[in-house]
Amino acid sequence: MLQGGANSDGRVIDDDVVSGAVTGSSEINTFAVQIHQSLDPRRVAAVAVQELRPLLRCDRICFLERRGSGFRLFAASDQAGHLRQSRQAVFLERFVAAAIPTGERLLFPDGDLELPDELGKLLASYWEVSHGQLILVEPVFSRPQQPDEARRTPAAPTIVGAMVVELFSETSLNPEVLRCLKPALEHLTIALANARQYSRLVTIPGLYPFGVIFETIRRTRTATIIAGLLLLSSLLAGATFIKRPFEIECSGRLMPTVRREVFAGIDGEVVEVLVNESEQVEEGQVIARLKSRELEKALLDQSGHLSQKMKARDAARADLRTKSTPQARGQSARDQAQLEILNSEIETIHRQLELLNQQQEQLVVRAPISGTITTDRSRERLLDRPVHRGESLLEVMDEAGAWQLELAISERKSGHFLSYHQQQEKVPVKFRLLSTMPQTFDCQVTRLADRMVTTPESGTSSMIFCDVSNLELPTRQIGSEVSARIQCGKKSLMFLWFHEFWELLQRHWWI
Repeated sequence: MLQGGANSDGRVIDDDVVSGAVTGSSEINTFAVQIHQSLDPRRVAAVAVQELRPLLRCDRICFLERRGSGFRLFAASDQAGHLRQSRQAVFLERFVAAAIPTGERLLFPDGDLELPDELGKLLASYWEVSHGQLILVEPVFSRPQQPDEARRTPAAPTIVGAMVVELFSETSLNPEVLRCLKPALEHLTIALANARQYSRLVTIPGLYPFGVIFETIRRTRTATIIAGLLLLSSLLAGATFIKRPFEIECSGRLMPTVRREVFAGIDGEVVEVLVNESEQVEEGQVIARLKSRELEKALLDQSGHLSQKMKARDAARADLRTKSTPQARGQSARDQAQLEILNSEIETIHRQLELLNQQQEQLVVRAPISGTITTDRSRERLLDRPVHRGESLLEVMDEAGAWQLELAISERKSGHFLSYHQQQEKVPVKFRLLSTMPQTFDCQVTRLADRMVTTPESGTSSMIFCDVSNLELPTRQIGSEVSARIQCGKKSLMFLWFHEFWELLQRHWWI
């Protein structure tokens, strides 16, 4: 860690290095004062490129921070034109990464200097979008290099970045620029080192090693990837042991438990509807009347046959009374047999008339229970309409009796519920009426439907029912929509996060 004095904010500045680096130039002194006023690395880089541009009399200055084996644009004097994801920034980062792998300065054009083919292509790609004429790439080290350092330690200081100086209208650089650049970069090196130490929490005892680790991860792409993978693996491993409640969300309706549909007893035509929607009816009350022309015709035909047969029977009886001579006795036996046949036919017609009368009674539709008519627009839907036997006409629900929730669980979620229901007989449910959203109620599953149904909202679904008769609900309106959550025990966070994705794979690839 660098040692030195402290400014008015208590931040560390290496006084020896600063005093050794400062030249007699007033511009350099002003630059030094500006760059050491912040301990934010990004702010230091931004001040450096803005203050160096007039000092070096150039058109644009960029500072690129080293990230692993590459470089990334960190600050530019015309920041609006150097967005991090722009093509110009990408080309510049590639060129700088290839230009200073050994830590030496690159100035182009510069006399007889010829760039390698690969480096020349990278520079041409960059100049195609930036329209530059001269470029100077100066490496920035982690610390200033002392004159005798090369003799003591052969290894050079670590390259932490690069300063790029550009001219757009000239192809030669003033020698004064190179003389000013060296002390300016020394100040930049010191300021960046102090800022990074501050960002590593060096002022808090015991946190310096963590700051070094975080800084290394931030600056090295490989370390960042490894740290990210380790963190992700730790999170996934922890998620397999942490248990959280597993809930299945579904929707449904609040309905009376007792309800009956009214069906047509015979084929006919609705000629009268005596009730409207939401009207209260009593058991046995007439709610509609039908008319059957075939039934009327059958009654008329059977009544005519009965009249004819009765007249024939009366005539046969009169003949038997008049035939009392011995000669007529043989004929009288035949007449007696014919009379018996007529009596049998008359009895059959009577039975047929009884059946027809019973069918005629079915033309009068009565309420099967006391309750409320829930069929909407009953008169518009039924009046003067032909109906068939067994066809549903109206529905009656008993609002004064028990109530239940009818919940539809989508087919892809019903397996989780059925699996838990096999282990636990009592499955708790939390629900709330959509008309009273803030208030929630608790109940239990009472029964399951024995078949799947198709609903417009959930498609193929499994129906479950919950008794809510004992709950004090704020409202009991037939068909009130509810939102419910069925408690299915506890599952790991790993299951909660990825079970839907795994089920998707199972449905499409038979895993």
